[in-house]
Amino acid sequence: MYRLAMCVFLVGSFPLAAQSPSTVLDAMKAELKREQAKLGSQPVPPYYIGYELTESHSAMVRGEFGGLINSNENRNRQLNIDVRVGDYALDNTREVRGEFNFGQYNSAPVPLDNDQDAIRAVLWHLTDQRYKQALERFTKVKTNVQVKVAAEDSSADFSREDPQQYFESISDVNFHRAIWEDKIRKYTAPFAKYTEYLSSYVVSTGRG
Repeated sequence: MYRLAMCVFLVGSFPLAAQSPSTVLDAMKAELKREQAKLGSQPVPPYYIGYELTESHSAMVRGEFGGLINSNENRNRQLNIDVRVGDYALDNTREVRGEFNFGQYNSAPVPLDNDQDAIRAVLWHLTDQRYKQALERFTKVKTNVQVKVAAEDSSADFSREDPQQYFESISDVNFHRAIWEDKIRKYTAPFAKYTEYLSSYVVSTGRG
């Protein structure tokens, strides 16, 4: 059975609503459809592909003894791709004796610009990479299963569940750095007169 699914968790500055799909989500859907056709024709096709894209916006102000140490903001998008080869009972995610972390869920950055071609290029490259890794590891899994004693846990590697959809309005970070810079200077200034203190700092952060 060949199935593909997409999981999207977006936190950032663009709207996500059923009546107004985002550029990013459109790009992910289009590339997933293309990968379905491309990889579905391979001798050993994946039975599941999952895309998870997380966008974050964070800000931090840190001060000590009346002065600022750090004041910055950061935006990034991180993509995780889960490609599974085999079937629900046994696939490439099965634990292999002697292995600790095979990097199945290593994330990679995605361009912040809402350029569909740029986003799809990253999706294509990483999906192809994860698929090849999944094929190689599935060979190890089958070999490991054949040579080791029966496993205590006989449950399947993946469960069958009905698809679920959820949409929620997105709120961006409302963090006024200039205001917090002044506050932290004020909050930490009194400690400057105590020469016996080697360190005394205040940190304010915001994240969305």
